[in-house]
Amino acid sequence: MSGAFMTSPVHRPDPLIWRRARGFTLIELMITLLVLAILLAIALPSFRDLVMNTRLSTASSELQTAFGQARSEAVTRRLPITVCPSDGANCLTWNNAAVQSVVVFTDPNATATFTATDVLKSIEFNAGSLRITTDVTRNFGGNQFIRFNATGMPAQQGILTICDSRTGSFGRQLQVFPVGRVEATKGFTCP
Repeated sequence: MSGAFMTSPVHRPDPLIWRRARGFTLIELMITLLVLAILLAIALPSFRDLVMNTRLSTASSELQTAFGQARSEAVTRRLPITVCPSDGANCLTWNNAAVQSVVVFTDPNATATFTATDVLKSIEFNAGSLRITTDVTRNFGGNQFIRFNATGMPAQQGILTICDSRTGSFGRQLQVFPVGRVEATKGFTCP
């Protein structure tokens, strides 16, 4: 009877099998890294385009909002409100590579000059990544600014173009209509 309580031998796996099953082999790791590198090579250009498109879209939306705010403030305050590209202290030309911001300011004397107390809004841009241009001879009455009078009508109309470093149909356009409405269009071909 003592044999009925006999225990069966415990099966212990071979220690070499456990060592082989614990991790990845060098070949498995190299293949995984190769697949990861291929996926990154495919995804990074698309991600770059996504970031650049987002910058253009954001800049266009911010400018459109600034024009809308300028128009609204002109009617509310019964004063001319001017929008111009700026280096932070002075109005610049739209085609100037040094444009760092667009400033919305009260302009009671219609001189297109401002002080810090006149500024209602300032939109900062990375000067190296975006270009805001216009054909001044045909747009905005030859001026480098857009002024909304006390009735909310712009003193001049025109089209602004926003591009980045890419060529092709990635650009945005903002058109200021005679009634003060501002319309954004995407898909403009940048030079």
